[in-house]
Amino acid sequence: TTPWEYATLSTGGSNNNIKIISRYIPYTLKITNYSPTGVVDSREPVITINYYDKVYSEFKYINITIDGVKIPSYRVQITGTTSGTITAEVPFMLADGEHEVRVTLVDQGGNTNSTSWMFTVDAILSSLEITSPSNGAVLSNSDVTISWSGSDSTSGIDHYEVRIDNGSWINAGTATQYTFTSVSDGTHTVDVKAVDVAGNNVTVTVSFTVDTTAPTLEITSPSNGYLPLTYNKVMWINGTTDPNATVTINGISVAVDSNGDFSYKATLVEGKNVFTVTATDSAGNSVTKTVTALYLSQLSEIQNKNTRQDNGISLNQILGWIGIILAIIALIIGIAALVRKPKTSVSYPVTPSGEEKTVEEESKEEENREAENLKP
Repeated sequence: TTPWEYATLSTGGSNNNIKIISRYIPYTLKITNYSPTGVVDSREPVITINYYDKVYSEFKYINITIDGVKIPSYRVQITGTTSGTITAEVPFMLADGEHEVRVTLVDQGGNTNSTSWMFTVDAILSSLEITSPSNGAVLSNSDVTISWSGSDSTSGIDHYEVRIDNGSWINAGTATQYTFTSVSDGTHTVDVKAVDVAGNNVTVTVSFTVDTTAPTLEITSPSNGYLPLTYNKVMWINGTTDPNATVTINGISVAVDSNGDFSYKATLVEGKNVFTVTATDSAGNSVTKTVTALYLSQLSEIQNKNTRQDNGISLNQILGWIGIILAIIALIIGIAALVRKPKTSVSYPVTPSGEEKTVEEESKEEENREAENLKP
């Protein structure tokens, strides 16, 4: 008998015909599962079909096609009996994109089952690029934001992952930036990984240096950055900083040698001169100091005369004479003050008229008396 058939058995003699059995056999063939489905990252996937055959009688016919191309029987294998698995190796490379599989099974009992499905091949790595910071950058902030861009035209990006200095991977989801906080000064490496829906992943790396410390800056000349008085129109500003720093003085770039030393020839103007010296490192950290100088051109002329010893008179001599003249003037002023002091009157016995005699009158009378005594 075969499935879906009624069977009749009879026995007995010519005078005893007896029908013994008349039976329906429920015989089925099912495809219970299959793969691949969704998105796969292989261009040569293995097609798998799971089946169930209630009364296994082997297969009479198996037809598996992919994109309309039949897979040869020698690439098809069957494992199992009532419940089993059929595997088929795709005989050629599949392109990225969607593909259709069709399967038809026929067993020896004539039972048939067919199905079809689609799946997508995505064997191309996603495109991924770190956009910030640039490789080798020097950053002045300890909070470092990593930015990137990625794409996958076939299956799409599933998620991104990031890590710093070979630490644990952090799932950033579909975001395209991540900030690491409180990163220590020094050189660091960050990895960014893109994972597409097919499971393909690609990783890119960026290295950078964190430098949050301002460069050193010392003005060696003029001392303490201040020149109270100068007679020369030209002044040299000398200093030292970090070898990799840049220096500007009043906005003008000044060369820094391999030891960090720099010099600047400044031309002074009449009066007070202020110079702003700024040192900036590669991270953008900066430090500023001020140099101040007072320039008087008249004193410069006096100095030149002193240097040439014109007429044998030196600047020191001129200053000495000025001191003497000032002392004499002070003495004269003191004497004049004493001379202008009011006279003091002294009282003597009264005259016959009743008036008191002054010092002058008394002195006059004394002179007259002496004159009388000298007469013969």
